[in-house]
Amino acid sequence: MRQEPGASRQGSPEQGSGKKRARSIFSGYCLRDFYFHNLSSPLYAQISCRQPRQELFEVVFFERVLARCPDHLGALEALGHLYTQLGEHVKGLEVDERLVRLRPDRPVAHYNLACSLSLTGRLDEAFSELALAVRLGYRDFDHLDRDPDLVAVREDQRYESFIAMLRAAGSARRG
Repeated sequence: MRQEPGASRQGSPEQGSGKKRARSIFSGYCLRDFYFHNLSSPLYAQISCRQPRQELFEVVFFERVLARCPDHLGALEALGHLYTQLGEHVKGLEVDERLVRLRPDRPVAHYNLACSLSLTGRLDEAFSELALAVRLGYRDFDHLDRDPDLVAVREDQRYESFIAMLRAAGSARRG
């Protein structure tokens, strides 16, 4: 059970040992308290470059994992997501194409490939991949309607009839 900051903890000066330890300026807070209470937000606000550095670190990390194990699915999925977040859409597309080659039976792999295709302006292929994702079992149509990676697909004149066809096919399978 998690204790509140300042509450007695085993091994604290209030218990048993009789020795008093120096207290920090955080007066009883531990690292876990910063995480749960989000007391560190003022610290992060002053370091605006922290997040991009973290993403770049993760890119290098996953690229190194893939150098040793080129077909590592988790590393490929994470790297594809990171490339997309960083605006490296062509690299993200290459990763998503690899994932589809490795796991052609996964609907989410085809959905992510459709997102990358949309971001790179290849709308015909994006529609094909979305249709394949639905045939394989993808059913989160609400997410499809909100996904920022699919803005180009949603702005296309074919989208309304396409989504109506997908919803009809999905309801026909359930019924």
